[in-house]
Amino acid sequence: MFCPKCGTEYRDGFSKCSDCGSILVNEPPPPKQNKKLEKPPIALYSPTDELELSMIRGLLDADEIRYFVLNDYFGSMRVGPQIDLINKKTIMVAPEDIGRAKELISSFLERQLPEDGEEQEQYTIGQKLRMIFEAMFFWWFVPGRKRRKKQPDTPRL
Repeated sequence: MFCPKCGTEYRDGFSKCSDCGSILVNEPPPPKQNKKLEKPPIALYSPTDELELSMIRGLLDADEIRYFVLNDYFGSMRVGPQIDLINKKTIMVAPEDIGRAKELISSFLERQLPEDGEEQEQYTIGQKLRMIFEAMFFWWFVPGRKRRKKQPDTPRL
């Protein structure tokens, strides 16, 4: 005996399902088929480096957009020979979220590019001073480099 609604199997002698109260039948119900087939994700964008990939992931996560990164855990983006089939990471997005994801990524990429005629300084003055100080400091304390006291010249015979 089987319940036609929930599919629970019962021994002989029962007439009603104890879970849902339906009248039991002799044959099990046919398996439920998921009529809504899930569409495959769509390739949206291939980032140029790991930092850009991390920023885009943060944007998509914050907006609760379903995605995955093709070739995500397979090597790095810039190590070794550049074989797109192996190294190219691609952000794949669910078809329902493609519009929002495109909008987010395009607005992020537009903010990254400098305006026409506007030059961006690569390093600030503070960063340049810090780099100079670090270079001097580490040059002074380089391991293995010892200063010797100058000994007076002795005549050679």
